[in-house]
Amino acid sequence: MFGGKGKLRVDAGHVHEDRRGGDSLDLPESEAMTAESIDSTRDHAGASFLHRPRAQLDYRLTASFVHTARDTYYGSSMDPNAYGSSENPLWVLDGQVNRYGRNRILSAGVQWTSDHLEDAQPAYERFTDETHRNFGVYAQDDWSIARGVQLLYGMRADKQDALESLHADAWPLRGQRRRRQPAVSGGWTAFVTIEFETERLKRRRSHDEDNRHSFDGRISRSSRHVVLDEERRRASC
Repeated sequence: MFGGKGKLRVDAGHVHEDRRGGDSLDLPESEAMTAESIDSTRDHAGASFLHRPRAQLDYRLTASFVHTARDTYYGSSMDPNAYGSSENPLWVLDGQVNRYGRNRILSAGVQWTSDHLEDAQPAYERFTDETHRNFGVYAQDDWSIARGVQLLYGMRADKQDALESLHADAWPLRGQRRRRQPAVSGGWTAFVTIEFETERLKRRRSHDEDNRHSFDGRISRSSRHVVLDEERRRASC
């Protein structure tokens, strides 16, 4: 793809989990004195495109989607209403560009996420229907300043709509409907990391990198210190 300088990766998966606790496991949950159960499914799909137009430049574009659904029961004394359900779709889009110098890698990227949650537990009169979106940008410099010494520094800024204005609950004038005014909140983070590597570990890492394809090696190294990598988040779910 793209003259052998591009790489497309697509993955998908499905996970199903069914757990049951309490007493009278041979009976339905609502016929037991104490019972709890979770029946959950998780479906995910993603695509990642890596392209290296020049020896000193590459970029990555990634899109991923995860949908989690759960049916639950938490109750006692044969409660017929202690059932609940939830759905949680999550979208993540991000991109990163890397510029390679003689002894440093400059990286910059953007990331957008949309996280929606619908949760209902009628027995406890608990209902949730929320969507949170976040947009972030970051930049970093991975610099080999001396033999065995690595300096990593950068900054990330985020803008998210999870909060509402403190004035949202102000009472309206007579004849007007009460409205909630959305607000935008966000923040930024700066970081500095220094790594020290012994000569023995350096020789071993160099040997391992020599055995890899040059393009894959560059991508692997450039992704080593990504500020917020969605692949780590999916792996920890």
